[in-house]
Amino acid sequence: MKYRASSGAHRRQSGFILIEALIAVAMFIFGLLAISKVYGILVPAQTSSEYTSSVAGYGNQFWGLIQANPAALNTIGAGNTVTYTSTSVGSAPATLQPWLNNIFTGQLVSLSNASVTITLGADSAGTACVLVPVNAMLCGVTLTITWTPVATTLANSATTRTQTFNYQVGF
Repeated sequence: MKYRASSGAHRRQSGFILIEALIAVAMFIFGLLAISKVYGILVPAQTSSEYTSSVAGYGNQFWGLIQANPAALNTIGAGNTVTYTSTSVGSAPATLQPWLNNIFTGQLVSLSNASVTITLGADSAGTACVLVPVNAMLCGVTLTITWTPVATTLANSATTRTQTFNYQVGF
């Protein structure tokens, strides 16, 4: 029986296919690792954007409340600054309490670690705030909402965010 010698080119070809398969698997694994890293960055960024959008909505709700009931500002007082947290909602004017509760314990987005600061100051012309009579009220109102989103990076560190709204009450 004669044995045929196999050519060396055939052996190299079959070995080369195995190396190609190993390289392809390694590239696939590195690709998955890269995608998981990008995912870890994008999800917290999306969450941060969600918080910012919600806070903008809270600012609009505040403006609507003040337009509907400007007398609520009398409780704060001209030239004063008050800060509310989840534990001090009860000291807020009754008109603002449901709104504050929504910020701190809302069903969709709650900022339980937030603080809400309201400052009554001069109007846009620099005239001191006048609260009485209500129909002649003229005041600048600054609303600042500060919060710390939950874990904005993979390292579980969070950055404090602040959004400020300026309003003019009266004409």
